[in-house]
Amino acid sequence: FANQLSTAGLWQLSDIYYRLQRTDGALRTLELLSQRDPKDPNIDLRRGQIYKLIGNLDLAERSFKKNLEASPHNAPAYFELARLWEQRNEMAAAKSALLEALRQDGNNPEYLRELGSVCLALSEVDEAISYLTRAEPAASNFPEIYYTLAQAYQRKGDRAKAATYLNLQKVHEINSSRRKKEIQEQAELTLITLGEEKLDQGNRAEARALFEQVLQTNPDNWHANEYLAKIFLSTEEWQLAEPRLEKMEQIVPESAEGNFLSAYYWYHRQNFQRARTYAERAKTVQPGDAELRNLLGNVYLKLSQPDKALEEYSAAVRLAPSRTDFQANLRAVSPQNSLPK
Repeated sequence: FANQLSTAGLWQLSDIYYRLQRTDGALRTLELLSQRDPKDPNIDLRRGQIYKLIGNLDLAERSFKKNLEASPHNAPAYFELARLWEQRNEMAAAKSALLEALRQDGNNPEYLRELGSVCLALSEVDEAISYLTRAEPAASNFPEIYYTLAQAYQRKGDRAKAATYLNLQKVHEINSSRRKKEIQEQAELTLITLGEEKLDQGNRAEARALFEQVLQTNPDNWHANEYLAKIFLSTEEWQLAEPRLEKMEQIVPESAEGNFLSAYYWYHRQNFQRARTYAERAKTVQPGDAELRNLLGNVYLKLSQPDKALEEYSAAVRLAPSRTDFQANLRAVSPQNSLPK
């Protein structure tokens, strides 16, 4: 389906894959982007970030350098190179790259913090503090700044200041974790939305792939499990549907939709007692659902309880009077064999 996306859509998909650490998907998306615009230097920048994420530092370094050859005024590439060289303990080279990144983007708090950290590694404590102090106004968004400042003042022997910054770091780390969770949830929501669009277009296989990508990152995403359960039920892939339904019940056991789908599943698997349990559970939450009431009527009929089936079919017709299939079910069990006026 990625081939059908616009260039902007491909970049969005690449960003989602990257944030979810779905590196194979991210690299495939970048390959599509490079076919459309081979001269776009940002492709090499993102490739380098992905290679660094999977631990292939040689390919990452090559990608960052290729990016800078094509676009020398690119502070993020210098920043990424610096962090890579830090991993290799090449601190002098890392400092040089960070100074160039700051020359191009002098107020970037991430660059300032990273440079402060490198200076500490080089035992340049006062210089480190000067960079970190410049970064401090942004520390609420980058709690690592507080932590590095604490390290710097610890090195200077100022334990009081070090303790102050450590406490600030702990407080803001909690907020940072919340923001990361929000970013993760937004990425999942984007994939769910793309999957919904594919379902609307009739592209069931592509929608399934998107929902499954969500579950690879977060198996407890209820909506992804729900959509996959519906897809498998509609195609009668019962063995694939069952684990999705079980997961839905585990996450939200009182869900009317989840219980309805489980009732539908067990009805078609000929286990009418289990179907009844789920359908009745769903009815207590959502008695105004015509589909559910009709299904429960079917279940009661299979359990040789025609009076209860009549009650459910009557409710289904009352809730959805235009449904001829519901009317036919009601006629079949009505004592007068006709619809009540």
